[in-house]
Amino acid sequence: MNDDNKYDWQKDIRVNPQNLLQSMYEQSDIFAKYAKLFADSLSKKQFLLRKIEKLKADVEKEVRSNPSDFGVEDIREATIKAIVLTDERVQSLGNELDVVEEEYNTWAQVMKGLEHRRSMLKYMTQLIKEGVYSVPDFIERHTKDIKREIDSLSEQEHIKELNRRYHNVSRQNEKSQSGSKDSA
Repeated sequence: MNDDNKYDWQKDIRVNPQNLLQSMYEQSDIFAKYAKLFADSLSKKQFLLRKIEKLKADVEKEVRSNPSDFGVEDIREATIKAIVLTDERVQSLGNELDVVEEEYNTWAQVMKGLEHRRSMLKYMTQLIKEGVYSVPDFIERHTKDIKREIDSLSEQEHIKELNRRYHNVSRQNEKSQSGSKDSA
């Protein structure tokens, strides 16, 4: 199946518990991508099924028109059916159909996996809201580290602002002191 190399469906159906929000955002895009593949494989399958049915009807018509061309003198339904099923053209299309059905079945299972993924995301979110399932430690540690950085940055900015104000006040005091010396 050529599409299997192009799409990492085994990775796409997994939920990343370390980043549920990202998994939720990706869900609709991933679903749409595989829904298209599923729909395309269904169309191919239906097209081949129609093509096979038409070919079988054509072969049956050929057998009924000229049974001697097929080495048959007495036409029976079982004989016609056997000739139709063993016809090389029908066999070739049947082999194509096998490949397309494998593709179709794979994408059908991926779609079921994505439905399960969606349910799992919903369920995990509900558990977090209810406090039954906690956010993984990694996320908590990472969030605390970021908060410390922000707090530290805020403290540094606050210190810089206090220093700026102090220097402004110091300059104003110097100016006012030098102004009072000049007037004296």
